Amino acid sequence: MRILDRPLGKSVGDAKKGAANRDEDVSTVQGLLNVQIIKDNRSDRLLEVTGRFNDDTERAIIEFQRRCGTDQTGVIEPRDRTLEALLKFSGPGNMRTRQRGTSLIKDHEKLRLHYMTRMVRRARRLSGGGTAFMRAV
Repeated sequence: MRILDRPLGKSVGDAKKGAANRDEDVSTVQGLLNVQIIKDNRSDRLLEVTGRFNDDTERAIIEFQRRCGTDQTGVIEPRDRTLEALLKFSGPGNMRTRQRGTSLIKDHEKLRLHYMTRMVRRARRLSGGGTAFMRAV
């Protein structure tokens, strides 16, 4: 794990535009994008933190660049404005990027699953349960 001073070693993004996409760097960006999605209380689907650059990660980078007013290149460089905007977070400055992002994501997912479970139980109770309900879901 790297401290926030140097969160990326190489660029992350569209390989056609020269991005290196090292697994560790891609994981860091995916985690930071998830933190921003949660922090901004957006309904976007969270990215799976795999360390592999994919279409979902590219779309999330471009959307984030659009939201923060930087050039929508689909690439994040180690010292560019997009990365600076991603790193703006109100948590303690000495926390590590992945630790902070992972903890926040886990808490968010636990809460989301808790409410989903409650909604399903309530719907079953209201519909009388049974297989008809399960086919409808």
